[in-house]
Amino acid sequence: ARPRATNALEQWLAGWRGALAMAALAGVAIVIGLTVQTPVPDETVRGIQAPATELFADDPAAMRLAIIESLADAGVEASGYALLNIEFVEATLPQPVPPSVERVLARYGIPLPVDGAMRVAIAGRRDERRSRRDAGGAYARRHSGRGDPTAGSVR
Repeated sequence: ARPRATNALEQWLAGWRGALAMAALAGVAIVIGLTVQTPVPDETVRGIQAPATELFADDPAAMRLAIIESLADAGVEASGYALLNIEFVEATLPQPVPPSVERVLARYGIPLPVDGAMRVAIAGRRDERRSRRDAGGAYARRHSGRGDPTAGSVR
């Protein structure tokens, strides 16, 4: 013996129609929740697609600082860090890239990034020899020849 519902709404909800209505309402809520999404800004999801440009120098830390200072003089904010004995420089370049920034990149042998995200890895000369050996001799070496203590080669 089931207890009887006291009013009409409770009676209606107790039957199969009420259960069906509640299931439909829950389905609509789920569909709305899945389809309505907050747009994410491009800066949040953009990643660096190209690998880092590899540079080699006698003093990688000095070269990292020189690149950061040169970019700052050209109006670009760059950041640097060291990871596993390799110095890194990262910067988001303005689009289109100003000529002053292009000159800085050319001075250090850094190619112009396609998406504006620049990443440079600077290793010591010992790592250059190891990299050449690992690459089986398939490398390109370039020296700036300006007498700059931070000048290095690019691969």
